[in-house]
Amino acid sequence: MPTACQQILITLTHEQLPPTNGDVTVCHYNKRQRLIRMLKWWGLVWLSAIVSVAIPVAHFVLVPLLLIAGPIAAVHQWRQISRITNGKGICPNCQSVTEITKGPNQWPIEDVCRHCRRFLKIEKAPCALPSRSTKSLPSPNTVNYNQVNV
Repeated sequence: MPTACQQILITLTHEQLPPTNGDVTVCHYNKRQRLIRMLKWWGLVWLSAIVSVAIPVAHFVLVPLLLIAGPIAAVHQWRQISRITNGKGICPNCQSVTEITKGPNQWPIEDVCRHCRRFLKIEKAPCALPSRSTKSLPSPNTVNYNQVNV
């Protein structure tokens, strides 16, 4: 279970088409959760190595590979501090809602629309800057005498 999840606004682009919007959920893991995930992966890969001992001929290759892959998979899980767990966006080409695949929290993401099979480039949406108003804000030292109770 992740420590904290947050929604992030994204833009989906495809070649020269105008970008569309969507959002993804990014979950962050603390050290304890990463340690548990690491041990699960390591144990699962080594369990696969034990099971592969019973496969004739293939066990000569599978067992050593899985014994080496266990720590590699574990380190990969340990280094993953956050990950994208789900998301949706509108395809710029076919305008249908497409699912964003789970994966590491590394930007930009490349994915494929499930409907039209076009490659999509997915990036974090730029932060919207507040528009400047023509009115100036009152300074904190000015007093509005209409609101002062006497």
